[in-house]
Amino acid sequence: MTKERVCYHVRITATSPLLLSNRPASEGSSVYQSLEYIPGTSIRGAWIEAYKRRNPSRSEKAYSHLISEKFMDRYWFDDFSPEGRQRLPLTAITCKQFPGFKDDEGHGHGVKDSLLLYYRTLKRCEANEEFVETELTCQRCQSVYTSYGQWVNEEFDRPAQPLRKIQSGHVAILPVTQTIVKGKLFFEQTLDIDQSFEGKIHVPVDDKAEFEEMMEWLKEHPLRVGAKRTSGYGEVKVMTYRESAEEHSPPLRERFYRFQERCREMGIIGAEEKAFSLTMLSDGVFVDRWFRFRADLTPELLTELTGVEFPGVKLVYRHVELRRVYGWNQKWNVALDEQIAVKAGSSYLYIVSGRESEDFWIEQLERLEQSRIGKRIHEGFGRLRVCDSFHVCTEEV
Repeated sequence: MTKERVCYHVRITATSPLLLSNRPASEGSSVYQSLEYIPGTSIRGAWIEAYKRRNPSRSEKAYSHLISEKFMDRYWFDDFSPEGRQRLPLTAITCKQFPGFKDDEGHGHGVKDSLLLYYRTLKRCEANEEFVETELTCQRCQSVYTSYGQWVNEEFDRPAQPLRKIQSGHVAILPVTQTIVKGKLFFEQTLDIDQSFEGKIHVPVDDKAEFEEMMEWLKEHPLRVGAKRTSGYGEVKVMTYRESAEEHSPPLRERFYRFQERCREMGIIGAEEKAFSLTMLSDGVFVDRWFRFRADLTPELLTELTGVEFPGVKLVYRHVELRRVYGWNQKWNVALDEQIAVKAGSSYLYIVSGRESEDFWIEQLERLEQSRIGKRIHEGFGRLRVCDSFHVCTEEV
């Protein structure tokens, strides 16, 4: 699939506030919080809308045919993250009393990964073995751990600068009468202007020239993403674009060997066994052959989704969070079907008991990592990383 597409790294900057969600922060809440990244779904929708503006002479029927032919599968739009920032897996944990990475002032007690630690503890509990309770509490103050959900720098060793946000409010309007509802206010937390985001767009080789012409046009004509676009929100401008290799760093072979070494050091696998992890780089929508939403990426489901075989593999542990995925069809003015997605950062641990060589597994896992799994992959869903480097970080940093 990668040979059929050219990967472009694109940087955009917000020129008006961004509200990247039109859902309350929690049930019953009147506060609407924006996502801190631009979903591939939003980038794709904005791109199609801009394409229509640049080619206004076509009929709606022609546009419908074009969208089905070109943008339903051939173009892939990844999520756009804040520039220079990365996400840690959801298994990243930190001291609840003194959260954050270690620093010279001692403000933070460190951040580490819990995937291997928690599985080893679970394994020992099931075998009625003793385990060291201090592994589950902060090494410095014995406080309990909590999840670490902040953006970090590209080296994954320091917190990134928080995104600037604006909070505004307005009165509630009764839809039927279009009059004010007394005593009810809504607040929106939006992302401030002049903040940059970066991501990748995968373009069919045959459309490379047309894509670059479109990108030059977009430098003068802004895209619109997110909610409340008719109120002036959601304007972003393309700043730069360049061809970029689709690769993971460090290479999979290096990550795989380091993961085996750490698992053996911790007693998670024996000398003849192997282990690997899968970490979602974006949300994933997984549906089995009976159209059921799935959160457990069992070897059988992975084979069903990708065609890659996983002989002798067992899913032994997972750290998964779910979210509801919504959407809106602007053309037909109707809501899209609600779907259940596995959140980005969710992680899975597998143990291999077969006799296949390490080279065999590296080849199989490279095929898996280069593919995308599940539904809506052209909207940025289903990207994953094998043996994420942070999973071997079992000591506070």
